[in-house]
Amino acid sequence: MYVVIDKNTSTVVHKCTLFMNESEYLDIDIGKLFSANNESIEEETDIRISDSICIKPLITNIDASGILMCEMFDIAGESDIEMLIDICNTKFEFPPDIAGAVGTDIRCIGNKFMICCILEAALESCALNNLEFLIRVLDFERHTKISFRVLESIVNAKGAALDEELNEFVWEYGYQEEMDLLIYIICTYYAIRLDRKEIVSYLKDNYSSSKHAQIAFDAAIHHSKEDIVKMCFFIVELNSENIRKLTLMAYRCISVDLIRFLLKNSDRLEGDLDEVALKTAVKKNDYELAQEIVNKYLNTASISCLEEAVKSRNIISAKLLIESGVNLKSSEFKGIRIASENDDVDVLQLLLENGASVGLLVKNVIENLCSIKNYEIAERLTKLFSKNEDKVKVKANVKPKTSEGQFKDKTRLRFNKTILCLIIENQHYNQNNTNMYFEHESVLGSVGLYENLVEIINSGKKNITDVCVLYLTNPSGDSRVNRIARACYDSLVEIIKYIAKNDLQSTFNDTEYNEINEFMDQKKVVLNDRHYELVKSELVNRNFELLKIIVENGADIDLHNSMFLRTAFKVGDIDWIDYFISKGAKLKGGSDGFEEACRSNKIEVLKHWIKNGGVVPKNPEYECIKMACLLGNFDMVKLLVESGVDLSNPERNGVRIACRLGLKRTLKYLMDNNAILGNICRYQLERVCLIRNIDLVKTILEYYDGLGKLEKWNKKNIKKGRKLKIINHLDQQNTDRLDEYSLTKALLEKGEPIHNSDLLDGVEAAVIVANTEVLGLFLTYEFNLDDIYKILRIAVQLGNTDVVKVFMDNGFIIESNLDIVNIALETKKIEMVGLLLQHDAKNKSNSDFLRHINLDNIETLQLILACCPEIGDDSSLLQHAIEKNNIEAVKLLLKNTRSLKHIEYNYVLWACEINDLEILKLLLEKGAKIREGSESGVIETCENNNLEMLKLLLERNPNLVLEKDYGLEEAIEHENIEMVNLLVKHGADTSEYIESIMELADELDYDDLSESCEYNAGGYKKVKRS
Repeated sequence: MYVVIDKNTSTVVHKCTLFMNESEYLDIDIGKLFSANNESIEEETDIRISDSICIKPLITNIDASGILMCEMFDIAGESDIEMLIDICNTKFEFPPDIAGAVGTDIRCIGNKFMICCILEAALESCALNNLEFLIRVLDFERHTKISFRVLESIVNAKGAALDEELNEFVWEYGYQEEMDLLIYIICTYYAIRLDRKEIVSYLKDNYSSSKHAQIAFDAAIHHSKEDIVKMCFFIVELNSENIRKLTLMAYRCISVDLIRFLLKNSDRLEGDLDEVALKTAVKKNDYELAQEIVNKYLNTASISCLEEAVKSRNIISAKLLIESGVNLKSSEFKGIRIASENDDVDVLQLLLENGASVGLLVKNVIENLCSIKNYEIAERLTKLFSKNEDKVKVKANVKPKTSEGQFKDKTRLRFNKTILCLIIENQHYNQNNTNMYFEHESVLGSVGLYENLVEIINSGKKNITDVCVLYLTNPSGDSRVNRIARACYDSLVEIIKYIAKNDLQSTFNDTEYNEINEFMDQKKVVLNDRHYELVKSELVNRNFELLKIIVENGADIDLHNSMFLRTAFKVGDIDWIDYFISKGAKLKGGSDGFEEACRSNKIEVLKHWIKNGGVVPKNPEYECIKMACLLGNFDMVKLLVESGVDLSNPERNGVRIACRLGLKRTLKYLMDNNAILGNICRYQLERVCLIRNIDLVKTILEYYDGLGKLEKWNKKNIKKGRKLKIINHLDQQNTDRLDEYSLTKALLEKGEPIHNSDLLDGVEAAVIVANTEVLGLFLTYEFNLDDIYKILRIAVQLGNTDVVKVFMDNGFIIESNLDIVNIALETKKIEMVGLLLQHDAKNKSNSDFLRHINLDNIETLQLILACCPEIGDDSSLLQHAIEKNNIEAVKLLLKNTRSLKHIEYNYVLWACEINDLEILKLLLEKGAKIREGSESGVIETCENNNLEMLKLLLERNPNLVLEKDYGLEEAIEHENIEMVNLLVKHGADTSEYIESIMELADELDYDDLSESCEYNAGGYKKVKRS
């Protein structure tokens, strides 16, 4: 489309359109053609005839090419390529008086749209391996000069380049100025990328200049096509730049074959092989090839090659390179750092023996060696336990300082460290943090979770797996992080099951009874703290052996604020502590090193620190007592308190943890030493709920009722002034629980009063252990309703209907609470679903609620329909059942459905799409509509080559294909002559397919079609059948 304008008079003197009929309205704002805003565009697009007269192409002016570009990226197939080529060839048809002034060789489309069409046509031609079309695309190069910057400026609907990788190739290899070769570059690039050997061979034979050969060579290098590279090797200049490209590709692909190819043809090279060739041999661990390269090109042996050998743990090649004279003392050499990061003792020793300096180690490498990552411990722990084996396997190279027998004699089975370690990794906290140490408290966010989990374990609840889901993560996906998290989840569940099954809850308590570990059934021992210590010991010894080599070779023993000695205290290894002290390592004195000694969680290490001059601070920054309580280390708590650590802060002094974890001896000791208790009674109430001590629950609640501290829904029943009377009464009975009652009494007297919001922990605990009596007591008190509904969701997730009934009986309405039903459906708690639906806990519209119904579970569906029969009439649910091809669900949903006659959903089409004749019959029996037009299901039925289904559709509505060609193309493709005949007899329009039909009929010797086809193709109007 174009117009001819006179700029002097601002008028259009002629307008013409190539793509519109003459009488059609041309929707162009003529005024804008003369706008000053268009001046910069006019310089690029207008065709000047004289000083005042010019031709303005409208397709460019209205940015129609940009609109078309957005629509063309889904095209595919030969017909679409033909269309793109035709668009590129289309030129303006000017009247004679104009043509004489401008010529006749002006294309209708601008450069942007032109190159976009060419790119798509070239890509699709290569994808189809169609040389004929690609030759036609290449022909444009003779008449077209388009700058690469035009291609680079084109973006798709998302704002991204059409082909970012192609753009990068052009820039990387320096072809951005080659306007004459852009189309050849595009065609060659795609032919090589898609490995079209016939097309590549044609390009090689017909474009033989040095420039064309170099482009093909570079494209092959870029796409790592070794066979094409070798083919181009003999037709390009083998200068140092091309040799470099070849060796870099070989290194990238670790292709020693390509390096051998270069050696074999070295007489053709204009220079020597570079160091990258040697690095490739070293990376592949091909010693013979590396030796051959060094012998022939001695200068290839370099620092970079030696670093590659160190990185690859290739000690033989490393020795070869050192013998070849590589300078290990160079400040640029990073081999020491690489060997240290790889924990490679042998290579590190080799480098240091041959003159490498430990002074080349940077601080972060030392820090890395002085840290044991939590994820390393978790990863190794989870690999120790094999579900296919009866016994836990420990790697042969684990050589702890303490024998396994000593663990067995002196320690009972413990799980604290193991569980906390696994929880941290399960929660995805530090897998990617290279500076994270092994200490548990490094991830403070896991401490609360650990407390919750241990509390549940200590509750004695047998069926505990479902509770684990509330707290732990079991992710899908195959990333390393997710694999570790899943392995940790599996190990945690296994440990928790084992503890519950064998009543080992007391193993989380402080070591007050010094019980001897009997290890239960020796054939079935799960991961525990013995394994944790063994794995940690292995990692410590691995890293410290490297540190020892570094120290023995001259490293400053007090480097980075005595990091070596601090680390030895932190990991709790007295032998290594003494070793570093013997080498002159010193702390600053006073409390320096206190935190590290505490983190070891070993009392003998803390005593060793004190013996060597350490002074325990009164108010340490490190929460030492809190973490000792967390790991159940009573002796550590005792030593810290005796050393004068302040107990005035209830958030740091360990009382909360001791209470929640049931560490009664530790809690009493802290109280005897005047530890401030704070709001500890809320945690004691939570704990007695978990251990199902209903008498103590009543005691605590009645005590605070008597003080008037709690608000009930019905305030008439509150009796004030009872204070400690209940406690005194209970002191005289239940002698087996006297300690528990005495402790509770002391906590009530010394702790801060609790309030209604503090009861929520108890409510949740009662839900988790399914103690309906205790739950009923709690629900008489006032709460924020949002908080209660959060806990109700937990009850639904656990599937305990008795607990949910208690909520209902206490007036908590679940009617129209869609979220709660969804939770039950997602967790497949069928009985819970029934209970909730009976109480109308669903959204009246049903749409969201139905998303979570598992149609494969007929039992659930039956239950839902029994509770809510109106759901059977829901259109979307039946749609899902049809789309899933679930005949049983369809039958169930249609069972009580009276009619589908007035339903607007296109059930028939979906049944045809899934090719299920039985479902189609069921739907039609219920009155489902067959739509007319392309959504009748005829096309889908013919695609599925289902003659019986087509007969059924046409039997119900004989006019579905009248004067239409629906299904003919698909039936012909399947060579189903009976299906074609059926369509023709029902009046299908055969005009587009008459030749194909006749050929098929002749091939199959079928005579009944000819007359009907000629009649249907002749344009006659048929009378509609009744």
